[in-house]
Amino acid sequence: MKYKKLQGVKLPVLCIGSWTSLWNEMEGPKTPEDRQACLDSIKQAIKLGITHIDTAELYGMGKSEEIIGEAIKDIDRKSLFITSKVAGNHLDSDSIHQAIDKSLQRLGTDYLDLYLVHWANDKIPLSETMPAMCELIDSGKIKYIGVSNFSVEQMKEAQKHSTYPLLTNQVEYNVLARGQANRGGPTSEILQYCRENEMFLTAYRPIMMKDQVTKKQKLIAGLGIPKLEEIAKKYQKTPSQIILNWLTSQENVIVAFTSTSEKNIEDNVNALDFELQTEDKIYLDNQFPKDAEPYLK
Repeated sequence: MKYKKLQGVKLPVLCIGSWTSLWNEMEGPKTPEDRQACLDSIKQAIKLGITHIDTAELYGMGKSEEIIGEAIKDIDRKSLFITSKVAGNHLDSDSIHQAIDKSLQRLGTDYLDLYLVHWANDKIPLSETMPAMCELIDSGKIKYIGVSNFSVEQMKEAQKHSTYPLLTNQVEYNVLARGQANRGGPTSEILQYCRENEMFLTAYRPIMMKDQVTKKQKLIAGLGIPKLEEIAKKYQKTPSQIILNWLTSQENVIVAFTSTSEKNIEDNVNALDFELQTEDKIYLDNQFPKDAEPYLK
């Protein structure tokens, strides 16, 4: 497993997430078999060296955190880095303190390594949210704070009201989605800010390929990456492995992915055992088509 280190924090470049697929983001797994698959995916990821686990109180209305808590109950807590997120409607001071206690209870742990503001809320100022987040560090309930789906301006505002540095901004980032007006603005600007401020950019939905995306995203994916199959054959890898390698090769970028497929998880880990040549990195760097922008709004 490869690692990156910022602010004294060393993280695997891959993080196992718990949103979409069988996790069923709003309800939780619908069958015992689905629940077991989610449990197994966390356990397998840890065995393969993916010790960073990402969840949120919003995922499955708490069921995601419960499943992760069950999956890690017999594992040395200190060997894991667990991230969760407070929902956008819980960003006032009292609600944040209540939310963290409930997340800790569901996860079966007495602290989180990282706690993120899931989405900014225009009705609750960050001048109230961020001091409450800092209080959680002071109390020992969390070690680090960060944000998710924040624009550069929102990150600046959050940092202005925080006595602790932000460790990451978790945003949608893949080879075709780099400028979402509804998800924080151009990823290039967010990534630049993260680099200037020693922050991770945690990329979610790292793979945007045909038959794996929403209807809106398929419009973008349909524009295609002509040479991707050719590049994959060159390295004897899959297109998905090429994309993951391209993402994790970028300064300050780590990747959060979700899968309950044993093969996919293993394939993702094996996406790290080679280096893309400069010419292929440059090609992928330039694949975001300007005429895809309307579909991202």
